[in-house]
Amino acid sequence: MNKILNDSFRLREADGGVNTAVIGFLVNTGNNLILLDAGVGGVDIMGKNAGRLVDSLKAAGYRPEQIDLLIPTHMHFDHISGLTRNGKRVFPNATLLLAVQEKGFWLDKNINELPESVRGLATLAREAVAPYAKAGKVRFYQSGEEVVPGMRSRPSPGHTPGHNGIEFTSKGQTMLVWGDLMHNHTLQMLDPEIAIEFDSDPKQARASRQDALKDAATRKIWIAGAHMPFPGIGHIRAESNGATLGCRWNIPRSKSTAKCNNLTKTDRTFLRGSRQMTTFLCYGDFSL
Repeated sequence: MNKILNDSFRLREADGGVNTAVIGFLVNTGNNLILLDAGVGGVDIMGKNAGRLVDSLKAAGYRPEQIDLLIPTHMHFDHISGLTRNGKRVFPNATLLLAVQEKGFWLDKNINELPESVRGLATLAREAVAPYAKAGKVRFYQSGEEVVPGMRSRPSPGHTPGHNGIEFTSKGQTMLVWGDLMHNHTLQMLDPEIAIEFDSDPKQARASRQDALKDAATRKIWIAGAHMPFPGIGHIRAESNGATLGCRWNIPRSKSTAKCNNLTKTDRTFLRGSRQMTTFLCYGDFSL
């Protein structure tokens, strides 16, 4: 496994851990500015280079108060804790949309009834939602339904009970923002059966990943992944060695398709789709 990671030039930590991206995605529909996933915010779990999504938004010319809808793919801290700072809403004019299936697990249960391993995560989720709930700015949707006009949730449970992708179409092209269906593309593209310890139901997570990979490769749609190599946007191509079916991650490189702006020497945080995805933006919650 280490040889595969090293041969793929993955950034490694001093203890051998694999460096990862944390990415949020902003969609401008013409009627709404919709943020899909909000990063870690001020939660000090993923190190000093995380928690920069708001800075990235501002550097690209957007202000938090302009965003009016927030749709996390699930309620883990690295997707939802960026919604608040010091108990206050970071996006004061936004409504938070949550899947009923996520709400049932992370918000509704007595925290002492949850597995001990996830109680800390549940506390963080509740802290992130609380200011929006107090302001009457939380709405719920059923997995699989249209969340807002033109954007439909795609149930992909396993990583969490109510994990969803969000799919939308612009100018004849479709994109699935798939949340945490994959965490380590180097290994999980080669073998989608590989699970991560944070999956609440590894068997179901494997099935959701396999289904999404096959569907994305067949339909040739765009994928946006929170933990894929920055900027997290690409295509899936199925490959077979005769015995197993794996996949390859194709990152767009043509300037007519994507444009990256280095905001500083160390922060590669902004991608704007130019010709083909004019309404789509993505923001790093980290720095390289």
